[in-house]
Amino acid sequence: KYIIRSGTYLMIVSLIISACKPPCEDCDPNPLLGLWKPGTVRISGQDAINFAAAGRPYVNFQLDIQTAESDDKGTYRISGIPSPFGPSFSGTWQKSGTTLNLGGIPSANGFANLVNLSVSGNQLNFTINLADNKTGNLTLNFNLVK
Repeated sequence: KYIIRSGTYLMIVSLIISACKPPCEDCDPNPLLGLWKPGTVRISGQDAINFAAAGRPYVNFQLDIQTAESDDKGTYRISGIPSPFGPSFSGTWQKSGTTLNLGGIPSANGFANLVNLSVSGNQLNFTINLADNKTGNLTLNFNLVK
């Protein structure tokens, strides 16, 4: 009888404590928010080379998704983009399905649309399609980490 009564009281106390916990202060309301740095940047079909490694063009790449007006739009800053695409941009972003559209970047620049976007924990994955006279058409696969 004593064991059952003690177990019941213990369960009631634990329920009260769990109900009184404040909301998670460290949780991101939107998983896109934050400063993302390169894990890997690879040309589609050429997985052997990581363009985010030391001495490579995307080693300083950063995508800072700063604010969210809603789950689908907010502001950003992107930097560390190698030539000829421009070193940095900032503006507003808007998410539509699995595409993140970055305003403030010329539409001819592949960074204007991040496609096949997915977020899982501290990993952000997307693809960009680049085209210029020097490199021709390229598809780059990005894996960024917070």
